[in-house]
Amino acid sequence: MGRALVSVLAQTFGDLEVLVLPVQCGEDSLEPVRLLADERVMIVEPGDPSLAMIEVLSECRGTQVSVVDENTTVRPNWLAQCGRALDRTDRRSLLCAGTQHGSDGQAWEITARPGATRPGSFLMPRRDLIGLSESGPCPNGAEELSRRISQSNVADRATHVEHNLVDWHEPVAHDHAEGDRLRLDWIHQALDALTDSPIPDVRLLARYATIGGVAAVRLDMHSEARRLFGLARSAQPGEFKPIMRWAASWVPGVASLCWSDQS
Repeated sequence: MGRALVSVLAQTFGDLEVLVLPVQCGEDSLEPVRLLADERVMIVEPGDPSLAMIEVLSECRGTQVSVVDENTTVRPNWLAQCGRALDRTDRRSLLCAGTQHGSDGQAWEITARPGATRPGSFLMPRRDLIGLSESGPCPNGAEELSRRISQSNVADRATHVEHNLVDWHEPVAHDHAEGDRLRLDWIHQALDALTDSPIPDVRLLARYATIGGVAAVRLDMHSEARRLFGLARSAQPGEFKPIMRWAASWVPGVASLCWSDQS
């Protein structure tokens, strides 16, 4: 879930809000959300699971909405390209192309067409998505809503963007990592997504790198800790604390003392 979230936060057009639906992604996935979220992210906990998608869409403040799931990442120019395409037409909805990534390493293009709507491949008026959600419960969240868009006439009226702006990944089996090992894995995924952007958010970059550096110290991965603290230092030139963290990471005994589980 972390990789999907950060791919949205890393958009070159940053005037957005992200609403996370726990029923959709599973309660266990909230920990990376809380770790990686910034002020643009809000977790919506619905009172009635059968109305979860309607509730989360009703909470949106924006007029144009898309929905992604944990197996979807969007490219840094996704929102900017979609916004420009909508500005050039009088149509209210948009479909874009993307790339499906198989578990065997192969990839193939999915073109923008009404019958093949997938999570993240659409940008539509909030009221239209609420109308589709009201036709029944959405047990699979983004996947179910995408299916309903494909079967409706909403997509027929959409403008198309043939640039590949979305990536869909095969679900992967989660390993049994926990604690700092799991947090470091989330940070690596987040940094990969963030550094894909031509103009990465330096606040998020410094924050993620610092969290990862602390986790690496606690795992006795001191060279990785130095790399991550160095990244945070580069993102905040002249700031005192990042320099001190980076300096401390060069002395493993001092670093372990500073960031032990009890410190």
